[in-house]
Amino acid sequence: MLKLADRLAARTIPVRVLWPDGKPVAEANVWLSQVNDPTAVVATAVGHTATDGTFDLVGLEDIDYVLHADKYAGLARVSCAKNVLVPARGPVAQGVELSLTITDFDVCKKSDFEKPAEVGPQE
Repeated sequence: MLKLADRLAARTIPVRVLWPDGKPVAEANVWLSQVNDPTAVVATAVGHTATDGTFDLVGLEDIDYVLHADKYAGLARVSCAKNVLVPARGPVAQGVELSLTITDFDVCKKSDFEKPAEVGPQE
């Protein structure tokens, strides 16, 4: 008899994208990839931030993700944030904040990531 494993629960990952001066970035592209495949978009879905720079991405519990954000501003001009690891275990910050900087397109294509600062429990 074949028994399927329990289905993984959905997990909301709140994101806020800002410019270096702290102003929100509207219409920024935000997406998740799995750590073991950091160039593939999870569920082939890229979200776009609201006027306040926020968007809730949805992943699954027990999976490590890499969080990405960028915004295009014309031919060969792009702003991107450093990719951030969202660990499978532990609370997600009340909003993972990413800061965009205008840079070279090749810089934004990198798939490396940083571990976010430790956060306290969610309320």
